[in-house]
Amino acid sequence: MKKRKLTKNQQSELNFICDWLLEICNFMEDNKMLGTEVLREDIETGRKFGILSGAKNAYNDMNSDMQDLPSELFKELNQRLKKRFGKDLFDTDKKLIKKAKKIGERAKIRNEEEYRLLRAYLDSIEGIDEHKDEYNSLYKLYFDFEIAIT
Repeated sequence: MKKRKLTKNQQSELNFICDWLLEICNFMEDNKMLGTEVLREDIETGRKFGILSGAKNAYNDMNSDMQDLPSELFKELNQRLKKRFGKDLFDTDKKLIKKAKKIGERAKIRNEEEYRLLRAYLDSIEGIDEHKDEYNSLYKLYFDFEIAIT
């Protein structure tokens, strides 16, 4: 296979994606979730040959798959990603933002999945001045649902 020619920006994006995916691999191994040897090889092959579109697909798929982690592991992974990259799975998940905003517009959390999703979104915007009003209104929904289920 011949290495694809990438612009400087494309190469930078590919390197970020590969590093992000490898960090998730490290997390999965640290938590004895599954072996990642083949995945690691695929990531490095993609980097070596400049396969940006494949890396983007893997990035989206892996980020989506991580949404299904148990709550504590999900939180731990997000903290790890935020510490290393300055952003976490919420920052990369446009669907999360849309879903959280939809819950806010509806002014009702329907189930535990939406409750968890809203908590994740609240964590991602907490302490950001431009999201203060949004945070406060969504937190009220979150808190009311939490009281109702306990």
